[in-house]
Amino acid sequence: MTFQSHCIKNGIELLRDDIIFIKKQLAGIPEHLQKPVLTEYCEIWLKGMKETDIVYRQQNIGRRKANLYLLEQVHG
Repeated sequence: MTFQSHCIKNGIELLRDDIIFIKKQLAGIPEHLQKPVLTEYCEIWLKGMKETDIVYRQQNIGRRKANLYLLEQVHG
C-alpha cells in the first residue's frame, strides 16, 4: 500500500501541495526513518481531525499538526 492510498483509506485528504511539502521534508530524513515518520504523520493528522466536531475544519487542523510534526523531525 502506498502512502497516498493509506491516507485516502483513512480519510486524510492530501492536497497536491501536501505531497510536494512531504517529499521536500523527507529529503532531510534518513531513508530508514522515512516510513516510521510517515506513519506517525498520518496518526497525528487523524488525531488532529478529532479535535473538532466542525467537519470543514478537521482536515486543516490535522494537516497543520502533521506538518508541524514533520518540520520538527527535519529541523529538530
